Amino acid sequence: MKYTKLTLLLALLLSAVYGSYYSGEYLEMGVSARNLAMGTSCSALDKTNTAFFANPAGLAYVKNKSLNLMYMDQFGLASYNYLGTSLPVSNQSSIAFNWVRYTVTNIPRRPDLFLEGNYTLEQRKHEVLTQKGTGYGYFSNYDDALFISFAKMNYYDLFLDWMFKNLRIQIPLGANVKILSKNLAGQKGYGIGADIGGRIRFTFGEITSNNLGDLSFGLTLQDFTNTFVYWETKHTDLIQPNIKTSVAFEQPFKFLNSMLAFTYEQNTRFDKNPRYGIEYNLAKLLAFRAGYNFNGINYGCGLYLKIFKVHTNVNYAFLNHVLGNSHRIGLALWF
Repeated sequence: MKYTKLTLLLALLLSAVYGSYYSGEYLEMGVSARNLAMGTSCSALDKTNTAFFANPAGLAYVKNKSLNLMYMDQFGLASYNYLGTSLPVSNQSSIAFNWVRYTVTNIPRRPDLFLEGNYTLEQRKHEVLTQKGTGYGYFSNYDDALFISFAKMNYYDLFLDWMFKNLRIQIPLGANVKILSKNLAGQKGYGIGADIGGRIRFTFGEITSNNLGDLSFGLTLQDFTNTFVYWETKHTDLIQPNIKTSVAFEQPFKFLNSMLAFTYEQNTRFDKNPRYGIEYNLAKLLAFRAGYNFNGINYGCGLYLKIFKVHTNVNYAFLNHVLGNSHRIGLALWF
């Protein structure tokens, strides 16, 4: 635990010093327990309200009002909370509002007592012993992000000359406007940024003349306008753009009305390692998931219920991490 705390404090220090690279790192943690269980590889698969985070184009599939929540306790030192809602605007478009907060509290201060002046070894020793046990107080770190999203479904009919028929292609497009607020040790910073995303989805079996399922390709440009965070101290951080490419394949089976999905994703920010995921959905009641990313193998499950005419989805993810394993629980409600 001692080394975990030191590592976490070091990460916060790096965020303050190298803000142009780490300022938005908490936004890489995700809001979907399903996505995390599948190695954070669902940018081309997610068709729920949580799609805004990885690829806002997925919001175009939202047909009902929804409420999503997620909570995580990270290593017993930090908390990560998410709350969001989505609303259909028409049969082909929707809007969403989502809020994310990352909090680390009660971080002990460790000031250098000898920044100025010439002190002998005995004077330093005396000062340290004098201050021992009295402490220097604590500080906290709060990161908030508000996402306002819009997505619209588009269709294109591609004529298959050799089959004399049209292939219906779904082309959802979506965008986020995000407002960032940061508070580190009482110093405040604010920023605004934007993401855009798109997908191409079609039934692969219509090309191969068999029962193969749906194939999706996704592309997301995060912070494509360059997201600046302006601090009260006149310091400015830059969250650099990120490009996500993703693929998903969904194969339905008549056996127990089940669905098998495979996902792949890669991005240009932080790690460039590919991410993989697999999900088996049984009768739209129970889902089993696993995924692989740079932290190793993750896994989880999902349960679908209907309570008082409200469709409920509870998701769980177990995540491997070099600092320690963690658990995430997500809840989604459709009205």
